[in-house]
Amino acid sequence: MTPFRKIILVVGGTILAATFIFFLYSAFRDEADLAVGQITVDAPEYPQGSIPYSLPMKGLVITTTTKITGCLDTISGEEIHGYADLAITDLITIDSNRRYYIYYSSGSRGKDLSYAVENFENGTLKSVSTSIHDQVAPITAAVIGSLLKLVPALPPAPPAPPPPPTPPPSNCQNLQIAATRRGDDERLKIRQENIWTPNEIDRSKLIYTDLSSLQREFKLSNPHWFRANAFLSVNTPEGIKRNSARPDIIFSPGECIDQSCQVKKPSLAKGLILRDAVAVQLMSYVCDSRCDKLRNVKPMYESDTQGLTQYPSVEKILPQFGNMFLLPVHSGYAQDSSVNVTLTADGLITKLQIETKSSLAANITAIGSNAGTVSSALTSAETTITRANKNLSDCLAAQKAVLANGGVPIGTCH
Repeated sequence: MTPFRKIILVVGGTILAATFIFFLYSAFRDEADLAVGQITVDAPEYPQGSIPYSLPMKGLVITTTTKITGCLDTISGEEIHGYADLAITDLITIDSNRRYYIYYSSGSRGKDLSYAVENFENGTLKSVSTSIHDQVAPITAAVIGSLLKLVPALPPAPPAPPPPPTPPPSNCQNLQIAATRRGDDERLKIRQENIWTPNEIDRSKLIYTDLSSLQREFKLSNPHWFRANAFLSVNTPEGIKRNSARPDIIFSPGECIDQSCQVKKPSLAKGLILRDAVAVQLMSYVCDSRCDKLRNVKPMYESDTQGLTQYPSVEKILPQFGNMFLLPVHSGYAQDSSVNVTLTADGLITKLQIETKSSLAANITAIGSNAGTVSSALTSAETTITRANKNLSDCLAAQKAVLANGGVPIGTCH
């Protein structure tokens, strides 16, 4: 092996060693995770440059149209009878407890981060919180208290005798006459909307139509329904386990970005936080015209469905009943990672695609190609030097032969 070849091997080994050290350094430094923070009462705003997103929550708009059919005087007031029609529509809003943001500055310097969040029209809604503090009552109490201190104490007056019990006045007769007349009396029709958002705690809803307008119209003392107008409940499928603890979703404590800790990174979770919506069965019971004729069937308690007509169950997608889960998106050294998620308006995930590609093999191929080019250049350089040395040797031998024969060499050898 020629000395020049040894030099080439030493240089090549040094290059390979340096490349390996750089690879190890880059492998530990060139990593990035998609990080997500949560918008809470304690942290109501998301950092500048982050992209907010909210998970949906579905409520039900329950519309009842009730027709008053009768009135009965009782000790506790007027007992109202009637039947109702029921209509249910969906109301999708932002879940105020499930608002998050993608923290854009969570990647390494060697990564280009690109995020895009598309919201439904209701995703741009902002919540409004107002509070009214009563200042009149404290001032009045303070003034009365000051006046009482100035008035001399008087002996207490003897208690007045209790008034004799009087039966509450009733106008049930007028209402009953109006209910038995032929033709439609618009005063006896009441339309009401109730908004109910089912959740793990509130799984059922009793509907009582408000009777305040009827009370004013017929001057009733204390009207109340004989039974509920409707009753609704949700049943979740068997085998679904609720995961309220969410052990995989961990928000790491915020870290200081500068030395004075005036700029602090928020608490973040490594991954995209999502929720799998659940299909539940909505059960509804209504006091319709058949139920209204059962005047002798008195419910034992408020949620008793005895006498109510059961409607066929309806499947509803309720996102708030689903489990939360974390979708990690990690990009290591020479890795390209992407995730595509598509949801319906009511939170049902219809597309979940995760892709991780390694560009390391392509880089090695390129490096190998470059190494071959360098080796070819070195070999070419070695051939050129050998040829030059041979030419120099031939020149010196020729000059020596000319001197030996008494001649004078022309020029010098290089």
